[in-house]
Amino acid sequence: VKVYYDQLYESLAASYGVFLPDLILDFALNLAQISQPDWAKSQVINSLKLWLKQRHLLGNEVNGDVDINELLSIAKDNSTIGDKSYVEKLNQCLVKLDFGGIVKVDFVDGEFVEELEINLNITEVTVNNSSFVKAKSPENIEKNKIKQYVDSLNVVTKHELNPIQFIEYNLKGRPLYSNESIGLAISGDLNYFIVMFLGLYRVEEEQGKDLAYIYQIIYDFDSGKPLQDFWFLNDLKLPSEFTTIKKQIQPIIINNDFTDIFIRSLNTQIESHSDKYIYHKKTDKYEYLSYLQLPKCHSLTISKNNLFLVIGTTDGFIKIYKIEPDNKQKLTLRSDTQRHYSAVNSVVFSPNSDILVSSADNLIKIHQIEPFSTIATIFHDYNSCKSLIFSPDGNTIFGITNDKNITQWDINTKEEIRTFPGRETNLITLAIHPEGKILASSYEDNTVKFWYIPTGEEIHSINEEVRVMSFSSDGQTFATLNNNTAKLWRSPMGL
Repeated sequence: VKVYYDQLYESLAASYGVFLPDLILDFALNLAQISQPDWAKSQVINSLKLWLKQRHLLGNEVNGDVDINELLSIAKDNSTIGDKSYVEKLNQCLVKLDFGGIVKVDFVDGEFVEELEINLNITEVTVNNSSFVKAKSPENIEKNKIKQYVDSLNVVTKHELNPIQFIEYNLKGRPLYSNESIGLAISGDLNYFIVMFLGLYRVEEEQGKDLAYIYQIIYDFDSGKPLQDFWFLNDLKLPSEFTTIKKQIQPIIINNDFTDIFIRSLNTQIESHSDKYIYHKKTDKYEYLSYLQLPKCHSLTISKNNLFLVIGTTDGFIKIYKIEPDNKQKLTLRSDTQRHYSAVNSVVFSPNSDILVSSADNLIKIHQIEPFSTIATIFHDYNSCKSLIFSPDGNTIFGITNDKNITQWDINTKEEIRTFPGRETNLITLAIHPEGKILASSYEDNTVKFWYIPTGEEIHSINEEVRVMSFSSDGQTFATLNNNTAKLWRSPMGL
């Protein structure tokens, strides 16, 4: 009878191979019901062997007696969420048949784990002069899952930015002949994005005279429809050459990953237009909250809890304001001290908003917020460090160094962890996945690279122009924004 069933399953393998490991486990459970434990145990082992062979994790030449501990170890290291039904049935067999000291294998968070720890550093297992395929370590399993996640990112939403109809309405029909986005930001929840446009138009009553404007639109990310628009810096009399105007009006700064509060800084060389306007979300609209006259603003950020606004200046000062949404007259200046000797390139809050990090000179300084004080300094040999971001656990920071490299530091030890391989072209911005294992970097040659943070390896790249990017808080969505297009990307695979 045993020979008959073995031959039967061999014949079924050709047509029903993918289902056969499950069928064999069903057979083992039935055998256990009729008091055939030894035969049932052998079927569990046969099922595991076939399951591993189908995944190319076990050599086809392996036959005869095999230690189930070794099979379970390899299965544990190579399981995925798609194997849940199989492992649940396997658990039933292991418990029902009492494999003498073998512990039930549990399925937790998408991976097999055992209640009794088994050494996972398997390199090669020899059975009857045959070898198993080398089992993967947990680190490699994690890296492969993450690589599959980024490899499978697909665009699910795409919006072309065409604000002309809104801008021309406000221009009252006056000819518009140049328009370009100069400031971009994405909200932390990926519900909105903001675009600032700079353009020129002709005034009919002043023949040959061109005037400039700056226009801000808040879009809904899902629909791509404008929700709010703000008109400012209108009828600015500047030379008609567009490149000249762009030099006088430097790129606008908006705090990326904004939530209920955002600030937009004109950051111009025209002193009368250097104000910083702050908006606070009320119901479904952003309303004007306050403004600051700060002609020396070089970088800015708002804390995750929306309580503090920090501005780094061109002469090394750090200004900290307390945000009080009910106070529409002014913001409270809490600190205004020089902490660097050159322009502050970047300021960023830790995830829990109690630590602020700033970069300038060859220094990265770590500050506590209340009361404000500098508590540590990281020295480095790079000519510049900008676009600082924190890891989700708040223990490390990443920054763009020398315009072309990414460097990671440990906040606690103040030591450099690694510098990621650089490129010939300049970096634009960075984004980190909320699980802290994936770092994304965008470049001026219209490339986005994804890095596996634990090892610093590049695991994927896409050809895409990206000026601003962000991951959703649940890690399931990746948002990108450039001067012309907004996109949402998702992967069918979870992490």
